[in-house]
Formats: sequence, structure tokens, C-alpha cells
Amino acid sequence: MPARELIVGSDFSGARWARDQRRKIIALAAIRDADGRYTIAPDGFNARVLATPRQPGWTAAELADTLVSGEPARVAAFDFPFSIPAPLLDDPAFAARVGHDGAFGSWAAFNRFVAARLPLPPPLDFTPLAPWRDKTLWQKRATDRAASAQPPLKSVMPVLFNMTLLGNALLAALAASGRYRIRPFDEQAALIGGATGETGPANEVVEIYPALTMRGLGFRGYKRDPVGAIATALAGCAARGIAVTLDPALRRFCEVYTTAPPPGRDPDASDALIALLTAILHREGQTAEVLPAEAAALRPIEGAVWGFRADTGPMRDTTVPVVTNARTMNDRRLMSMRRRTTMRDESRAFLHGLLEAAGPSNYEIAAARVWRAEAAKFCAEVTPDVNGNTIARLRGAVAPGAKKVVLCGHIDEIGLIVTHVNGDGTLAFRGIGGWDVPVLIGQRIRILARGGDVTGVIGRKAIHLMRDEDRDRAARLDDLWIDIGAADKEAAAARVRVGDAAVIDVLPVMLSDDLIASRALDDRCCAFIALETLRLLSEDEAPWCDVYAAATVQEEITLRGARTPSPRPSRRTWRSPST
Repeated sequence: MPARELIVGSDFSGARWARDQRRKIIALAAIRDADGRYTIAPDGFNARVLATPRQPGWTAAELADTLVSGEPARVAAFDFPFSIPAPLLDDPAFAARVGHDGAFGSWAAFNRFVAARLPLPPPLDFTPLAPWRDKTLWQKRATDRAASAQPPLKSVMPVLFNMTLLGNALLAALAASGRYRIRPFDEQAALIGGATGETGPANEVVEIYPALTMRGLGFRGYKRDPVGAIATALAGCAARGIAVTLDPALRRFCEVYTTAPPPGRDPDASDALIALLTAILHREGQTAEVLPAEAAALRPIEGAVWGFRADTGPMRDTTVPVVTNARTMNDRRLMSMRRRTTMRDESRAFLHGLLEAAGPSNYEIAAARVWRAEAAKFCAEVTPDVNGNTIARLRGAVAPGAKKVVLCGHIDEIGLIVTHVNGDGTLAFRGIGGWDVPVLIGQRIRILARGGDVTGVIGRKAIHLMRDEDRDRAARLDDLWIDIGAADKEAAAARVRVGDAAVIDVLPVMLSDDLIASRALDDRCCAFIALETLRLLSEDEAPWCDVYAAATVQEEITLRGARTPSPRPSRRTWRSPST
């Protein structure tokens, strides 16, 4: 068994003040327990995240000090640009703007100069480097163009200018400690006080880009859906044989923490978790430098972003015995499925991600993204329709026009919708779909507000304050309200609007090794089964007909979603696991 290793991922910021840095610089750590086995626990390095929820992060100086004087990180991944374009490094006029004599010529010279003029302890003073705040300097490195990233010195939203400069001051501190090598600038480390060559440290500091990782996993626009992004990233690790045990409280924090005021959204904690999972993938050899071959000479000058290696493909399950006496291809496939007694890690991660995504009827986007991202791993055709359904197709070994089979399950769930903001700050609501009303009393809920998720609790008048006739009858929706902790109507309306949907705020629970309890099992378990069937079929010879899996919507309110995919295959061949 390998020795314990610390892996760190960080969402960075160039904020000036300490309080703002502690809100924006979120760093998370995992422990490598064994080859391909990691634990992200709420203690140790991660303790401050849950202990100080208003400022759960670090200042750059605190983070550097911890990485230098505490347990070293085997891999530390940061999402700021490590260098600037080569034409700027080779331009004497660019260097002269800030009082440097002659062109920098190398990353080490640039890094050393920046670190000397920008001490890490806040408050930060960018004044000595302010002459670089010029739009003409918004140039991209070769790796930025390949990764579709922003220019390192861009000085408007996102403010990479501050991040690039403060990040280089951090890199200088890490390299000078002799405990880290800054990839890919290993040979220049001696110029800023670090070790080089084969005698240098094994611990790596790498530049990553969360959006690039998520694109490699088939998930775009991840900032709009942190829940789906986290589920997809965890499933991507599981699909490559990497088991990540994530503490539920940390996961919930990463799903909901945001620093942008409404209606914006900046999910810093989600970014940090994706950075950490990218660092884990890097440690397991699942990343590569994103740099065109023709730009290889720029690597030691401009650096390179490390991105997800999509060429590795999903891990295959080899535990199923080979059946040698099956009469036909389909008999063999059926017997293989029946003899599979355990769920694979990637399948389990997919199921949990699907169940954790919020998706009440007509608001199924998050759940659909999780399902779609998983389908794209083994189905060449994954298409949405106008209603929001997602349809995945596995082609069969037959001529066009042959019969088709469709398996479908709906991914919407029953939920709630805010109908009025009361004067005392509580919320009136109605159900989306059919509810057994007494089940709602006292439940914690998650409101899918435009500015980010809002937690609330469903309340009812205390029993000792009720009239006799109210005490004896069953509760109705009119008797209940949602309390979000707002003092009055104005405070509540600033966070929640009429029309915002909500779901019960609970995570899946494993009651035993093969029994799970969760909201939304009706009917995401069947949407899961439908897609898992395609996964198993895709690993064998082509089936005798085209097989479709459909994740349908709006079943809880109109049954409308299941109607629109039906013209594709014949209605006579429609099969639904949910009926």
C-alpha cells in the first residue's frame, strides 16, 4: 500500500482584502488512501470549510504557509494562469512599463519580479504593476487558445490580471520552499530558489481549468448547475476506476456555496472541488498538457494547462463470468446481465448524482444534464427534444426501417412552487404533482431561486394553538408555510420570487448494501435502469435492433413528456420500466 498522500485543489482569487480572499480562495484536500482510492473528509485541511461558512477559504498567504510548513501536497492544482504569452515576456517595452530593465525573457524572471513587488500578506497593493492594466496586453498563450481560456492579463470580469499576479507570488513561495516543482517550469526552479532536476521534489504544482475538465466530461455551462457538475465529475472519476469518498456535508457545501450577489452566480466551492478532482485525475495519470504540437517550444516559457484525458475511456467490468453454452448472442447477453450481482462504481456514482439533482416537473434541467452527460459516454446519439426529454440511441446490427425498442423513465419529481411572499417573511406555496400533505410538515427544503439555492423549513401552527376542529382534521397545503429565516416580506422577496420551485432537501441514504432510500426514486430509478441497459448492451456485440433510452419529463403533472418521443419508434414497441 502506498504512503498517505495529500492532494489539493483550489479555486483562486486576486481579491485585495483578507476577508474577500477568505470568501473567494476555496481550497479542498483529499487523502490518497491507496491506488485509485481517495477520501475527502471534513477534518484536517478541510476543517475550516464547515467551521467558518461565511469565510470558508484562505488568504493566499495562509494557503502558501500551510502548503510550505504543513503536510506537503503530492499534487496541488490551481486555476490561475501560471505565466503570460511569450511575446510579452520577450518585449522590453512591456517590462519597462513597470520599471524592469530589459525584457523578462523567461517565466522565472517574470515570476521573481512579480513576487518581489507583490507581497502575499493582505491588503494587496497592485499599484507597482498597474501599468499592465491595458487592453492591448489581453493576449492569449498557446495553451489558452487550445483550452478556450481567457487572456492572463485580462483586467475586467473575470479579473485574471489580479489572479495571475497574486498566483505567481504564491508560486514563488512554493518553489522557494524546495518542497514543490512548478510544472512545466522545473528547470527554472533554481532561478527562484527551488530545486531542479532529478534531485527536485516529487510534489507537483499544476495549472488547471475547471471548465476544460468539465468539457472533457461532456458537461458545458457547469457554473449554472454546480449539482450536476459535481455529480458528473465524480462519475467521471468512477468511470476510470478512481473511487472518491466525499463527505456529504462537504458535498452539500460545494453544491450551494456562491459568492456572487443575485442574480449572478459564482460557485467557488464547486470550482474548488472540480479542481481537486482534476488533481486526483492528474495523480492517477488521467490528465495531459493542453498544448498544440507546433507550440511545444513555448511550453517552458508560457506553461501549459493540464486537462482531462478523454482518450482513456471508461473502465470495463471484468467480474462477469463468460457464458460459453448460450444458444444465441441475445441469450448470452441476458445471462451475463443476470449474473452481474454488484453495481459498478461508475453506475453507483451515476445513480447518486441523478438522485441528488433537483428536478421538479417543468424544472428538470439539472437532472437531465446528469443523465445526458452519462449517456454521452457510450451512446453516439444523445438528443434533447422541445419538451426537455433526452433520448439516447444505441444502433443495432439491422437494416434501416427495422423495429425499435425504447426504454423510458421520467426524471421529474414532485416538488413545490412559491405562490406568495407573506408579510412576515414566510412563503405560501402549492404542490407540483400530488403530495401526501402531512409528509411535508417539518421538512427541510431547497428552493431553486434565481440567485442560488435557498434553504427553508416547512412549518404549521403549533398543535396547542389550534382550534379543536383544526386539530382533528388532516393538514392541508393552506395550513403550511415555508420559513427561510427572513424578518419581513422585503427580506424574503430579496432572496425568493413567486414561481421559484423547491424540492425536499435530503440526500440518498444507503439502508443496506443493496437498498437505498431517497427522494425522486419515482422515477429516476427507472431512468437509471433504462440507461444502464444501454451501457451493458454497448459493451457487447450490436443488438438485433436499435435500442433507445429516454429520460422523460413532466410525468408528475401532465404525462406530456412521454408522448413526444413516441413517433420516433413504433408505439407497438414502446417499453417503459415505470409502468
